[in-house]
Amino acid sequence: MEVAVQPIETLVVVDDRERLAHALRLARGFALFFVRCNVPAYRAELVAHLKAQLARPVVEVDLEGEPDVYPAVARAAGSSAEDAVLFVYGLEHHLPSGDPERALQTLRALNWRRAAYQRLGRPLAFWLPEYALAMVAREAPDFYDWNSGVFEIEVPQPQREALLADALALPDEAEASLPVEEKRARLRLLAGLWEEYRGESLAERQARLQVALKMARLHESLGDYSQARRLYEESLHIAEELGDRAGVARVLHNLGVLAQQQGDYGQARHLYQESLRIAEELGDRAGVAQTLHGLGNLAYLQWDYGQARHLYQESLRIAEELGDRAGVATTLHGLGNLAYLQGDHGQARHLYQESLRIKEELGDRAGVATTLHQLGNLAYLQGDHGQARHLYQESLRIKEELGDRAGVATTLHQLGMLAQDTGDYGQARQFYERAAETFRNLGARREQAAVLHNLGALAQDTGDYGQARQFYQESLRISEELGDRAGMAITTAQLALLEEAEENLERALELITRAEELFARLGSPYRELARRVRERIQRTPALESALEEHHSARLDPE
Repeated sequence: MEVAVQPIETLVVVDDRERLAHALRLARGFALFFVRCNVPAYRAELVAHLKAQLARPVVEVDLEGEPDVYPAVARAAGSSAEDAVLFVYGLEHHLPSGDPERALQTLRALNWRRAAYQRLGRPLAFWLPEYALAMVAREAPDFYDWNSGVFEIEVPQPQREALLADALALPDEAEASLPVEEKRARLRLLAGLWEEYRGESLAERQARLQVALKMARLHESLGDYSQARRLYEESLHIAEELGDRAGVARVLHNLGVLAQQQGDYGQARHLYQESLRIAEELGDRAGVAQTLHGLGNLAYLQWDYGQARHLYQESLRIAEELGDRAGVATTLHGLGNLAYLQGDHGQARHLYQESLRIKEELGDRAGVATTLHQLGNLAYLQGDHGQARHLYQESLRIKEELGDRAGVATTLHQLGMLAQDTGDYGQARQFYERAAETFRNLGARREQAAVLHNLGALAQDTGDYGQARQFYQESLRISEELGDRAGMAITTAQLALLEEAEENLERALELITRAEELFARLGSPYRELARRVRERIQRTPALESALEEHHSARLDPE
């Protein structure tokens, strides 16, 4: 959508525009200015207007793509005329919300290099959106305090509303499939609009709600879960103040998804159920279908496959009645996962391929990547390692292009398992370590625990039992903290096998019995496997002798 640009005279408060031009005309040698401009589309117009007013050269420095701030500014100053003014754009690119450590390093560097900027001997005008300007003022106070003026550029309401409509026009599914740089560009636009809509009128607050939701979803798609949660919570607060119950239900659902992704299943269920209650009261069938699917995912993750199937099928029925093809594709994928886990590989392949076909027709690249990964799992399970690797790598390529850090880590984890199975232990370790680090950074603790478990299995395969025990115990600790009984059961069983390998048979029996009990409570098919391991350990001659002594001792406590 093209947004008409209003004449520059209408874009700013007259006094600020004149103050800015006057300050730039008078500045000689070093001077530091900050120009708050939330919408870069208007910056170009203002700059053109200023150039026409100033009787001196203006050098424009764009920091986007530069590895560091100061060297880029210094190069431009060194090649400019002595009376040139430097307009510096793009500092916000060095203050990424998803990498707070990098942002802090950039801001600290502004502080300790402020004398170097002064020695450049040129007036510097940093053009920043409001959130970035606030970060500079807060985290680089020594640099900021040297300023000779802070100037604010206001966007007129008609143009602001046109930009908002453009920013909100793209559906969420399409936005999730954008390349990572386009997502970050949209986040910058939305962050600017977020700062513009600060009024208390109903229209301003509704706009702020829509912008916050868009930003939250983009951050979630990039794996920036802490930023996503902060924005969803802000959205929830606004929706509750507005009495927007449909908005409240949508945000509760999205917070449920985040809780699920980070392994907090109890909180996820609470949020989904509250969202479902409101959606049902409002007659919002699309919202009902979406949240039934989320509850189905929870049941699936906790091995309650009968409940998962029921919820998925109910979600699918509603989505089909509504003509919601994206919802149909997502739920077919979920039903494919169930078939896969229950050993019906033909049905799983059929469901995955039908889901993939719809996603490809819709241009849902994020969904395509997810289903390619699952088709890779199916090939892996059936022993077709070449096809599995091809599908994983294609899934990984798309996820990397989309900036889907959680998805990338999931596929790296699976590539690690494939490498381990084919005996390439060094490659397996590299994949696992990259996946574990990403999950740790994302706060995705359930997934982190799963990778630590597999690092333990890798150490066990290579005979490093001490390292294996350390990884298993760390994985188990996280699962226990999360209340993830499935993770606890699997890792406890693996610890039992490790103790058996080291001939610590009484400890092995204790652990496998505990795992068997957990599997039984979960209704897991692994219960039978655990029972067979327990019986094998009990039949070990050394353990039989130890157990006889143990039972005799118990009969005669004195």
